[in-house]
Amino acid sequence: MSISQPSGFSLLTFHPMNSTDEISHGKAERHARQLTARITRRTLFQITPLNCHPQTQSPLFSILPPELRNQIFELAVSQFEDRTKPFPENAFWYRPDHHYELRTETSLLRTCRLIYYETSVFPMRSATHHFYYNRGPKDLPVDNYLHHLARKEQDNLYHLHFFASAASWDFEYLRKLLYLPFKKVTLSLRHSDWLGWKSDAKLWLGNINHELLLPHSCQEFILELETLQQKKRQLDEIVQRAVTWEFQADDGAMFICETDRLVTSSWTGRSDLNDIHWGVHGPGPTISYHIVKLGWRPGKLVVTDNPEQLSRS
Repeated sequence: MSISQPSGFSLLTFHPMNSTDEISHGKAERHARQLTARITRRTLFQITPLNCHPQTQSPLFSILPPELRNQIFELAVSQFEDRTKPFPENAFWYRPDHHYELRTETSLLRTCRLIYYETSVFPMRSATHHFYYNRGPKDLPVDNYLHHLARKEQDNLYHLHFFASAASWDFEYLRKLLYLPFKKVTLSLRHSDWLGWKSDAKLWLGNINHELLLPHSCQEFILELETLQQKKRQLDEIVQRAVTWEFQADDGAMFICETDRLVTSSWTGRSDLNDIHWGVHGPGPTISYHIVKLGWRPGKLVVTDNPEQLSRS
């Protein structure tokens, strides 16, 4: 494949950082980085087919139809599991669909301006952004990178997956994330996220539908609940109550539970979580889990003359 790069072509400029830059948190350095980022974003947003090389010498543009070319580009830059970086099988965050670190390869975007124009939205639209209140592969960032995205970039956000903690029920961090225009939101409670899980306490879940206000961009809300197989009956009692909940979006839309889409599953994992043998798991090397997934979609609109009723506070 032949791609032309005009003389002086520069899509992104990378400045290697020395050790002094890496440990410096001064206001001047931070301001300079933010200014450089804003200039770079402004330059990228100005790319259009009118100021790009047409790339007609490349079969990608001269032979393939745009629909097929975009499918290829989307596959190339979409988020994927990095099979070279598996999670430990006894990690708190190891579970179905969470066996490997996620990665997005964006080198294609630096090929030429026209490819950047056609492809730049795909990485964000395909990505699931995972955040763990605790017991995750990384601590919650104090300064969340998502809040530094330009508005045009935020509009391409797709999926937020937040692992909460029933032991604290601190939704403040999640509420800040829900200011962003995600299209899909998933809230998960793992076995180790329940209050008193180490002492085999009875499962308890409050009315979280009163705690959260979904973004108006949201098209689907998923609640995923996991516990030990021997607590299946306790979880089922919570599910029977949860299907009656309605979640509200900031534009007044009410999300109704789609009971016909309720999904149950099970899986077997290591009992020595974080290299510790927990008494609640019994003497065996493995434990069996029970999972229930419930889904909500917009079902009706609430009209109110009082905007404070839609407050996020």
